[in-house]
Amino acid sequence: MITQAEALNENDITLVLEREFNASRERVFDAWTDPQMLRQWVGPHGIHAPEAMADARVDGQFRIPMIKQDTGENLTTAVGQYIEVNRPERLSFTWSWLQDDGTPGQLMVVTLDFVDINGRTALTLTHTNFIDEDVRAKHTSGWGGCFDCLEAFLAA
Repeated sequence: MITQAEALNENDITLVLEREFNASRERVFDAWTDPQMLRQWVGPHGIHAPEAMADARVDGQFRIPMIKQDTGENLTTAVGQYIEVNRPERLSFTWSWLQDDGTPGQLMVVTLDFVDINGRTALTLTHTNFIDEDVRAKHTSGWGGCFDCLEAFLAA
């Protein structure tokens, strides 16, 4: 099992995003862990992942191939391993993008904290261990788009 401490380096660059969703934290948590639900929303605008797979248990794996919606072009694939699965409070997993040769790239860690606010859910995403500020900026945009898509999915 990979621990969060093992995945970090001494020059850690971190991203923290917060959003409130009009859904129970159980439903929001499940949207991140149930493969059928995940396939319906994961990816920023214009990108989807109809082949996403998730085995949401400690040491379980996930694989999220990102596909451009308008052309069907395979853009990249996110892969990782679950570190902590504590429904409905916390989910933590490694995060890496597959390289051209099929090997995982920079190992990062994503932690999601789900807080109940009168039936709504405050979600805090903490993504650590970026290689540089530019990569963090790209992920800030990507995760923001994912949150928009998750919000639309939960409202449907």
